[in-house]
Amino acid sequence: MMVRRRAAAERFTAAFVTRDATVMLAESSLPWVDRSQLIREAATLKTRLAEFLVPASFAKGDQRITLLIGLAELEQALGKKVPDAARETWAGHLTAGSRIAVVRRGPMLVGLSLRRTKDGYRVSGLLFDYFPEPDDPLLRAITKSPLDPR
Repeated sequence: MMVRRRAAAERFTAAFVTRDATVMLAESSLPWVDRSQLIREAATLKTRLAEFLVPASFAKGDQRITLLIGLAELEQALGKKVPDAARETWAGHLTAGSRIAVVRRGPMLVGLSLRRTKDGYRVSGLLFDYFPEPDDPLLRAITKSPLDPR
């Protein structure tokens, strides 16, 4: 199952990098979260996906995807709670079987929510995107060797 989740994140990220809203929409599942906003209609989602701009440093960077079990694991890795407005939306959105894919490409991190559907896994939201500082807790957590103590 982890392979299918990772593959869903990889397909969406490939379309995200090339700004292919049609493929991003095909790899998505409604309702969809854009940070703390819930999107319920496919036409609205396609418009939003077409608006995403991807920095060149993300598009050209090496890719690494880390899957997190959910909001609690994300907050543990961050060392803090996510903002209240986002937390409320994400908590209802990240249900059983959902995962968070943290995609690192170049100097940037993007958080995608993944949902299990009858057809497999689909991306159900863009939770966050930012350029972390070298000492960022989430960056350290996802790049740490599994053999290193936390």
